[in-house]
Amino acid sequence: MKIIKVFQPRMLTKDETLYLEGVMLAAKQSLAKAAKELHDNDSPSVIRGLRDAYKAEPDTLTNYPEAAAAVRKLRSLEQEIISAFIASVAKMVNHIYYATHRRTGMVEAEYFQEAAFAIYDASYYYNGENRFSTFVYGCVKNRLLAITRRKRQELSSLTDDYVARPNNTEEQQINHQRLDRMQRALQTTQLSPVEKRILEEYLGGKSQSEIARHLVNPRTGSLYTKQALNQTIDRIKNKLRATIESKAA
Repeated sequence: MKIIKVFQPRMLTKDETLYLEGVMLAAKQSLAKAAKELHDNDSPSVIRGLRDAYKAEPDTLTNYPEAAAAVRKLRSLEQEIISAFIASVAKMVNHIYYATHRRTGMVEAEYFQEAAFAIYDASYYYNGENRFSTFVYGCVKNRLLAITRRKRQELSSLTDDYVARPNNTEEQQINHQRLDRMQRALQTTQLSPVEKRILEEYLGGKSQSEIARHLVNPRTGSLYTKQALNQTIDRIKNKLRATIESKAA
């Protein structure tokens, strides 16, 4: 999987913190307003879909100039926000990594990658009820714990229950070997950029409908249909199986 670049953390002044919180709050409020008018639903998942759709197709918010301006402003500050708040969650991220990495097969950089994604997402949902550092701590923790709970199940589903429920110690050892093969396959299988993106989101716990809602199909230039997304996921599964079988041969 692609690892995002390492952000250099830095301390913010009080005025800088208040400014960033104001930008985040304005983006959340304007996106929520647009989502309510467009979809009659301003839930976090709908706001996320609208945000991602706008990033892929700026015309999405043509009739909502206030929301478009707020999102552009926040997007220009995304790296600064991640750099500013990654340090505040670093200790917690390390703790979860050391407690769970043997079961997930993820490296430390991937945990910090997910933390950065959580900070990015949180910047669009900040409601201003408390400090952003407090708000984002819970967002990062919930994302990492959800991923560690789902990772093994999602890895198994990619190869149609390749890892079975063990009944004894010998089967546990076999399952461990299979997980090792699967994790190596994830690192070495040649996938296109869009296949990697789909795989990352799928393993991150997103449903197929959530992925299809905002991801553009490079073959058509429009959002994925359910059928096209299913075909792409099947293609990813086949590539992973082929890698596992070639390594075992």
